[in-house]
Amino acid sequence: MGLIWGLQFSLAKIAYASGIHPFGFTLAISVSAACLLAAVARFRGARLPLAKRFWVYTLIAGATAIAIPNSLAVLVVGHVPAGLAAVLNTLSPLMTVLCLWWGRARACRIPTCCPGFWRAC
Repeated sequence: MGLIWGLQFSLAKIAYASGIHPFGFTLAISVSAACLLAAVARFRGARLPLAKRFWVYTLIAGATAIAIPNSLAVLVVGHVPAGLAAVLNTLSPLMTVLCLWWGRARACRIPTCCPGFWRAC
């Protein structure tokens, strides 16, 4: 898993240098992953839901959690070294924890888009 995650930045750097559009690269990676997951699900006997609600949610979640961040990552890799981008991407969970800790230490004085979140501290 780590190899695939880290390899994405090196491949993105090669793709960007070759002139492949960032959205095209993201589309290729996303479609490849979707096909692999569909094959594994099919092999295990699972069926995909056919409900419209499922597909609308899946498309919105895929766009906001996968397509947009990965496209931005490919754009960034075109301007910074791939190793630096991989390290910064790996630091994002750590930064999230540090920001949450910092916010709790401030005793709910930080305004957020989720007002109830800081009341829990």
